[in-house]
Amino acid sequence: DNLSWLSLRYINNIEIPIQENQSIPAQNLFRTFISNDGKHKSEGISNYSLKYTHYFQESNVMVHFAQELLNGPPGVLPFIVDIDVIHTKDYKLEDIDVERKFDELRTTKNEYFFDNLTPDTLELIK
Repeated sequence: DNLSWLSLRYINNIEIPIQENQSIPAQNLFRTFISNDGKHKSEGISNYSLKYTHYFQESNVMVHFAQELLNGPPGVLPFIVDIDVIHTKDYKLEDIDVERKFDELRTTKNEYFFDNLTPDTLELIK
């Protein structure tokens, strides 16, 4: 039997407590974000969705990273971070330590998650 890929996916639904009508610039929360530097930059962005993919040939790992900032009820700033880490190599089952490979994928997922959030955000969601 062969194994053609392994995937680990985490969807993090996070709510940051804020004061009603408080505006927090995205760069204060995330290292990856969509900014509004155009004509209406003073309006800010109330919600957005972004997605990108990285592929690491040397390790046969692909990372799909998606982030969505949502409209929430007063006092809450909700966002979703969706990270899918995929190992894309064919193996014979006897040639791979699946548990170790999942640990590697989990480490990659954590790197993407924590690298995306600012220290301020990590403090707010403790």
